[in-house]
Amino acid sequence: MFLDLQRTPTDPTPLRPWVTDEEWSVASLLKPVSRRAEWLAWHAIVRRHLGRDVSISYNENGAPQIVGAPPPGKAIGYLSISHTVGWVAVLWSPSPCAIDIELRNRPISPTLKTRYSDVSSIEDWCKKEAAFKYTSVTGSAPDPASVHILPHSDLVVTAIYIED
Repeated sequence: MFLDLQRTPTDPTPLRPWVTDEEWSVASLLKPVSRRAEWLAWHAIVRRHLGRDVSISYNENGAPQIVGAPPPGKAIGYLSISHTVGWVAVLWSPSPCAIDIELRNRPISPTLKTRYSDVSSIEDWCKKEAAFKYTSVTGSAPDPASVHILPHSDLVVTAIYIED
């Protein structure tokens, strides 16, 4: 398992050796430039941890996954990505996992509070987002023992994973 949390680079050029030609080309179409940098950053993080030869694709729900052989196209482990202004996080595990990050000072909109009565803080929202990601992969809610609130001065970081 790995969890990597990094500032999004303002210039994605140093990430070029860690992404494929196709990924670099796709990223060039993303707007704004900050979105491009986030997308390239998480691809580079995955390869720094799992090797330059891993292949990244998307499942039927649009979630990123690591694939390889054998058999071709079979997902290898579980991958969860989150980003917020200026930050990107990647969580990979051989077991189902999920991550969400939010700026600690981000206000919760009144609409969100109305729509989700159990959300009264950014911490609540971050937990809800991570749980939603986890449930979309597993079909069931996470065990509360697998929900980890990680310390960070600027961010709220909620990661759901089973400890080894």
